[in-house]
Amino acid sequence: METFISSPIFVLVTGLAEILIVIFGAIILAYVVVIVHNVNRMSKIARTEAENIAADIERARVDLKDGVEVVKKRVKLAVGAMSAKKIFDMLLAGAGRVTARQKSKRRSSRKSSDD
Repeated sequence: METFISSPIFVLVTGLAEILIVIFGAIILAYVVVIVHNVNRMSKIARTEAENIAADIERARVDLKDGVEVVKKRVKLAVGAMSAKKIFDMLLAGAGRVTARQKSKRRSSRKSSDD
């Protein structure tokens, strides 16, 4: 057995195996480096996209808040206009009743004077 271990063929085969192990190890290490680099790039891209999305959401929130304020102002204006219209209609209705009462009083006074 000792002669087999010290034979030149065994030394050559084990040397070749060591070289192949080193080559495969280097290839695997290169793939790991490429994968880590790609993951790093993807994380930077994801971080940038997340920041962009956060900025878009913030702009949308501000726009929505401004839109709510505009709608509030328009609703207040519409409610005010509707209230003014109701008050105006009440005043017109009251004026119409007064006019109708005055006309009926005039008619009744004419009837009493005609008698």
